[in-house]
Amino acid sequence: LSGASALPSVAVLPFMFVPFVAGLAAAVLTLRRNDPMTIKAQTPKNPLRLKTALQMALAFQAVLYLMGWMRATFGSSGMLASAALVGLTDVDALIYSMAKLGGHSGAVFVAAQSLAAGVLSNTLFKLTLALVVGRVVCRRVVAFGLITMGAATLAALIILR
Repeated sequence: LSGASALPSVAVLPFMFVPFVAGLAAAVLTLRRNDPMTIKAQTPKNPLRLKTALQMALAFQAVLYLMGWMRATFGSSGMLASAALVGLTDVDALIYSMAKLGGHSGAVFVAAQSLAAGVLSNTLFKLTLALVVGRVVCRRVVAFGLITMGAATLAALIILR
């Protein structure tokens, strides 16, 4: 990923460090209160199939075009809004597109800020899913961690404006 180096980790670090530490603290507190051996998870299906790979490639391209168009049409606020929208479903494509756009436009801070907005919307989406379809134990544990990380991400976005 030659363009990926254009978004230095230093630019993203202020937005992601506090949520990382908050999530780590929530995980430690949760593990101290719950026995991890009592939670049984289903084995996931193999995600490395051709159809899935093609869908991901198409999603990456669509996100790249969308983010480029939003930036050209609406500027920084367009990038933030579209990053929050894209973050609802696909953070991988968002990371890649922010790396590409941040490097080509020179707007590294806006790309880092947009990435944080996408991560926040993805966190809120996962929180909603956990609360709606999760079992009681899952709801409590996941909600605690995701609310902690979401609040820390929001605080970073507000403080670092």
